[in-house]
Amino acid sequence: MTQAAAERWYAAFSAWYPAEQDTRGWDDSLGWLHAVAHGADAAAAFARVLPNRREELLELCARRMTARQSDHHVQLEDARLARALTRILQAPAGHRLADCGGGGPAQR
Repeated sequence: MTQAAAERWYAAFSAWYPAEQDTRGWDDSLGWLHAVAHGADAAAAFARVLPNRREELLELCARRMTARQSDHHVQLEDARLARALTRILQAPAGHRLADCGGGGPAQR
């Protein structure tokens, strides 16, 4: 995938993910909808191909976690978000987040 293509996909994702209203997991007629979990997986993938977007991805995941919703993470959506956050925070060698709040490995 080219950088330009990844950026186009990211633009669409960043508009959709925090605003998605249908947060159901399993639907008996449609199957797995699971937007929260699938979006978390996408956020982690974007962090790999667009490492300069990590801070924005953290913000998107935080907005998704705190969004008002009727389904309260009953199908491990919170675990998928936690895994995505961990992957986003695992910066490639030679890169670090601009402000990680002081301390931590980047300060050694």
